[in-house]
Amino acid sequence: MKNCIKILLCCTIVFSLSACAATSKTPDFKKVYNEILSADELSDKCVALSKDSKSLVVDTNPNNDKNQSRGEAVQNMRVLLKVNELLGLPDALIDKIGSTRELDGQQVNIYGEITITWSYHPDYGLKVIYEKKS
Repeated sequence: MKNCIKILLCCTIVFSLSACAATSKTPDFKKVYNEILSADELSDKCVALSKDSKSLVVDTNPNNDKNQSRGEAVQNMRVLLKVNELLGLPDALIDKIGSTRELDGQQVNIYGEITITWSYHPDYGLKVIYEKKS
């Protein structure tokens, strides 16, 4: 019985350490950007990588078109979901982003080595900025 507890404790410690390492991993925005560009089913019009590759932006209405089609908006939201998935961000982030109203202003969350900033406007959509913590 004592050996089982020791093994269970060791496994728990190893799992906890590996989970901590995963959340503190430096994000590779260039890899994420290239994966979005190579995905046939995703639009590359709404995602931009900074020149220094230290930030990535997803803008669900990049042309600020008040008459943007619903299909295009949905397509751009898929990009946002994929970026979050590729970066290993929790589902709760999408819940927070989805509940943001225009009057809430700019919102910020930090997950590991990534700072995520977003704002929403009913006419101009959602803009999400992912930055490597410095």
